[in-house]
Amino acid sequence: MIALYSYRSSNIGDDFQSYVMRNYLRRDDIVFLERNKAHEYNGPEIDLLAHGFMCVESFPIAKKIRPHFLATWLGPMVLDKAPHNVEYLKKHETIGCRDTDTYDRATALGLDAYFCGCPSILCDPHPSEVEEPGTITFVDVNPRLFTRRCGDFSRKTLEDKLIEHMEIAPITWYSQVVCTDLSEEERWALCEYRHRMLTRSEMIVTSKIHVAPPALGMGKAVVFVKDEISVPGRLTAFPPSFKTYEPEQCPRIVLRPEEHRYDVSAYRAHVAECTDRAVQKIVG
Repeated sequence: MIALYSYRSSNIGDDFQSYVMRNYLRRDDIVFLERNKAHEYNGPEIDLLAHGFMCVESFPIAKKIRPHFLATWLGPMVLDKAPHNVEYLKKHETIGCRDTDTYDRATALGLDAYFCGCPSILCDPHPSEVEEPGTITFVDVNPRLFTRRCGDFSRKTLEDKLIEHMEIAPITWYSQVVCTDLSEEERWALCEYRHRMLTRSEMIVTSKIHVAPPALGMGKAVVFVKDEISVPGRLTAFPPSFKTYEPEQCPRIVLRPEEHRYDVSAYRAHVAECTDRAVQKIVG
């Protein structure tokens, strides 16, 4: 069996990474382990395909779990200030890094590591949905950034202003914020809803790191605004050709899909190769 992480955070984007991986692997033997409770696991020995954001609470990992670090973000609190974690990771080399920031940090500490990239780039469009031309979806980004002056900050006024000055329509809105007491089934249902929503969109405007890679993987036009990014190093997980924007640039951005498409085929192929190699190592 192969385990992937599940989550209980307020961000459904965490779960969506495992949702994409489950769809990509297409295996019947996948189970899920809650990331911050992996130390409590006491079932049969299992292989964990570890990817995504790993925090201090992610360690230690139970002895009955064989971790394979595919595409992880490991911050200073996990590595620089916790030598015992570094020693643990050395026992499970080679360490796949989700971003070059983690790769640089890991190699500086003597870990055998490589850059994998973000597996959510492997997202394909939802098979039961089709793209609606012209539809732009704002995901957890402040739409006021795109308007120079607007006295009434109601959503309707903002939509009218955006459509009037940028010649775009229709607009949809979505947030990744969810209740932390949802069941695993409810969280998976929200992941599928999110997948459908992204598939229907022609362009996505967001400030969330967990939104851009799957949208790019599906061939969508993406505008990423670096607003309220608490850990800038995580942006180094993006494909090298992908352009990001500062908040003050937003009023000058032309929100036309043809202006914001990127060829991520080489990046996606690299992530797929890393993922397939990690799985092959598990199944033999």
